[in-house]
Amino acid sequence: MSRTTAPAPAAIACLDCDLLQRPPAVPAVAAALCVRCNAVLRRPSGGRVFDRTLALAIAAAIVLALANAFPIVTLNLQGQQLATTLLDTVRALWSDEMGLLAVLVAFTTIVAPALEIAIVIHLLMHLRYGLIPPLAGPALRTLHTIEEWNMTEVFMLGALVALVKLNDYAQLEYGPALWCLGLSMLLLAAIGASFNAHAVWEQLEHARWIRR
Repeated sequence: MSRTTAPAPAAIACLDCDLLQRPPAVPAVAAALCVRCNAVLRRPSGGRVFDRTLALAIAAAIVLALANAFPIVTLNLQGQQLATTLLDTVRALWSDEMGLLAVLVAFTTIVAPALEIAIVIHLLMHLRYGLIPPLAGPALRTLHTIEEWNMTEVFMLGALVALVKLNDYAQLEYGPALWCLGLSMLLLAAIGASFNAHAVWEQLEHARWIRR
């Protein structure tokens, strides 16, 4: 009678020196370091880490939705008020025959952050309840690619520079979306620092082995 054994720990390549190695099991509060360059090879994993990242992702989803629903700024010029939302910015760029820039702004400030948040919630919500997320592999690969296109901080920097210049010509009222964008930028950075892709892969392998 054959006996099914648990899969061996997967080898991990160090992101700093590219050394391929199999890190040992570490406590929930510890991290594995590269034997060559001493860089962090694997951060702590476990339910608490997943719960923290999931909470950050849910908060980021709410804040990002508010950032797209409310005005970024309201201009008061000669008795007229003009409220501008993030989608209005994209539409204005498109109307001014700057279609490529409009698509770039929409993708880097709306689509990429929303997709990153949705993938993190999709993966961690399933793993939290011991389920295998559908399309987990493609989702993780997409997440790795989409992180490079999340440029909310670039948009925020450009918006702040433009608002400082406009302040000399019109009275500005900063809307809730501006603060929500700033908060979403911080939450996305926290998600990137907290999300542990190696731990997700290990949980997926463990869940598949248990089902055999």
